[in-house]
Amino acid sequence: MSKRLTIDEIRELSKASQKTLYGENSTNVCHSVSSNDQIETNRTMVVETDASNARTLTETSTEITSNHLVKSIRLQNALKIMRTQAEHSVQFLFRNEAVKISGIKGGATLLQAEKEALDAGLIKKHHLARAKTNICLWEITNRGYEYLNLARPKWPSKGDYLHKFCVHRIADTYKRLGFETEIEHCRPNGKLVDLRLSIGESVLFIEVCASRPVEKEIINIEKNSDGEPLPAEMIMAVTDRKMKKALDKAVSPPEVEWNYPCKVSIALAGDLIEFLEVAK
Repeated sequence: MSKRLTIDEIRELSKASQKTLYGENSTNVCHSVSSNDQIETNRTMVVETDASNARTLTETSTEITSNHLVKSIRLQNALKIMRTQAEHSVQFLFRNEAVKISGIKGGATLLQAEKEALDAGLIKKHHLARAKTNICLWEITNRGYEYLNLARPKWPSKGDYLHKFCVHRIADTYKRLGFETEIEHCRPNGKLVDLRLSIGESVLFIEVCASRPVEKEIINIEKNSDGEPLPAEMIMAVTDRKMKKALDKAVSPPEVEWNYPCKVSIALAGDLIEFLEVAK
C-alpha cells in the first residue's frame, strides 16, 4: 500500500530535487529565473499597456476630431442661413424663409445649426404670433455680423429688433399690394407713427405693439388721432396673443363709451405679413 505524502514532505522532496539538478544554490537560481521571468512579464505588460494607451489616445483623438467636424458643419449651416438673411433684398426674413432660400434641408439639420448659433451667441431667437401659431425668426447679433464679416445695418424705425421686423415686413407686404408706405410718418403735432399706408385717397396708420404696458398704446391712439388729416383706420398690430386680449380690453372697456375720431382695430402683427414666395 503506497504512503500518502503530506504537503511539507512534497516541498522537501522538491527542494532535494532542485539541489540534485542545480546544486546547493538552486534556490537562488530558481528565484533569479523566476525574477527574470517576472521582469519579462512586466515588460510584456508595459508594452501591452502602452499599446492599449496608444489605441485609447487614437480613439479619443478620432472622437475629438469627429466632434469638431460635426460642430463645424453645424456652424457652417447656421452661417449659411444667417448670410442668406443678411444679404437678401428683404433683410427681415422669417427663419423658414431664410432656410428655404439657403437650401438647408431637414428639420434636425436646422435645429442643430440653430443650437450651434445660439450657443455661440451669433443669433437671438424670437417668435411672432400669426393665426393660431407662432412664427420663428432669428436676430443676428453683433457677434454674428462679425462672423459674417458684415456691418450691422441701421434700419429706420424705433424699437427693438422684433418691432423693426414687424414694421418693415408689414410695409413690404402692403407695398406688394400697391400701397405707398412711409416708416415713421410725422404727424402735424410731431408724433411719429410707425407706418403710414396709402392707396388712392385711403390712408391707414399702423402702430406695432411689441412691449408693455399696453396702456401706453392708448396714448399712441390719442396722439395719432389728434388733428387733421385723420386716417380711415388705425391698426394696432400686436406681437403676441396675450397682448391682443389686454389691448382689446384697454381700448374698449365695457364700462366706458369711448369714441375715437377714426376707426381703431387690433390685429396680430403676424397676420399682416405675407410670406415670401420661395422656389423649392
